Amino acid sequence: MYDKRILSLLIALTKEIRLIKPSDVQGYEAQFIAGNESPFIFAGGIGITWWYTERAFKLCSSIALMSIEKYEQLKNGDKDKLSDVIKDAFCTVCINSEYFNGDNVFLKRKDCLFNARTIDDVDNFSKKLWNFILNKMGNSIGYWCFVYPLPRLITESFELTTENISLIKRSDNEAWKKFELEYPETKYWDPSTGLFADGKGTAFSKLDYASLLIYQCAGTSDGAKFDATVRFKRFLSIIFALFRTQKDLRLTKSAAQPYRICIQFKGKANQFSGGTILSEIGELLPYYIHDFKLEGDLIQILKEWYHALSNTEQEMKDRIKKAAHFINNAMIADGIDSFIHYFISLDALFGERGDVERLIIEGVNTCISEPRWTHKTKWLYDLRSEFVHGGARFEREWKDFERYLKHFESHPFTDVMDLAFICILKSLIPNLTYQST
Repeated sequence: MYDKRILSLLIALTKEIRLIKPSDVQGYEAQFIAGNESPFIFAGGIGITWWYTERAFKLCSSIALMSIEKYEQLKNGDKDKLSDVIKDAFCTVCINSEYFNGDNVFLKRKDCLFNARTIDDVDNFSKKLWNFILNKMGNSIGYWCFVYPLPRLITESFELTTENISLIKRSDNEAWKKFELEYPETKYWDPSTGLFADGKGTAFSKLDYASLLIYQCAGTSDGAKFDATVRFKRFLSIIFALFRTQKDLRLTKSAAQPYRICIQFKGKANQFSGGTILSEIGELLPYYIHDFKLEGDLIQILKEWYHALSNTEQEMKDRIKKAAHFINNAMIADGIDSFIHYFISLDALFGERGDVERLIIEGVNTCISEPRWTHKTKWLYDLRSEFVHGGARFEREWKDFERYLKHFESHPFTDVMDLAFICILKSLIPNLTYQST
């Protein structure tokens, strides 16, 4: 099925690739060897010079974004990479006589690529050209295995198959070997030491981690990493919500910096070159002062939560995913920033523009059904408003801070965290009990 909007933009793009240096607009020169993937080019290739207008770059970005939205196989592509693929596809096909007159391109007999086409019918031309470019974009999508180190998290290895997520014990080499078939380069890295098979160290070999969080997905390199980041943040939010609400464990941070790196292994089916990638993925988990043991009962609740997520209706699913994302942001942040992110998660779950306070209070009441939490939520919303609108720079500037401590015998920063954790869990498992207060 063709998208008329994409085809229209594609035709517009061929008019903004100028074969003669433009005098009416700014042109950005590009020099390349044309047709290097085509069997009919001369040995050594043909050197081409042409110019992109500013509008050409914008059209490439628009086509890439629309393609990501429309085509399932491109959903984890990133705009910049796919924009480059589109430009490279033109460089490849520009002297292919099925699309363009190579002499007109090379000898600059026409002013733009559109006027050098060999297919007069514009509709047929755009469809044929789009088939070629879409195929190139599809070939740029690879399969990836992302690995992120988790300190202090003690666990046995297990999988969430519907999420393509695995959590493996650092020393569990048998679990690690399962990835070798689809990601052959994993056999050259030892998760228990962080070293490559030849003894060469990596950033992992200098870290103290108890387990590894793994995600398998498809996409461009950066697009897939973005997807992995979002999945990891959600997973960690729910795990630590369980530690807090089911075991009443304190989430006290140490002075050590959170880990920011990941290792990215390419799949065997990838149609492009490139090896193992070590890169930053961002701070996803604080370095806490004590260990957390993830075992039978918590793993079962975790799986139940994800099963319920997969079966909930789309609007609520989107709300829960966003709420979990802001919970993770809050876990990483400190002070006021942490408080605000926890409260944003409640807004994501329950709020609507123009009616935020009422709907959050109503949502909390429905989710928890305890008057004390409804009462706390009203006070916490007031503190949130003070922070957001500049009425207070820190909690003690809030006019009701001491009253809150005395009335509830708890701290608002701890309460907003517990409230977010309880709501994100009970939004999918209504009958779940909790221990934290």
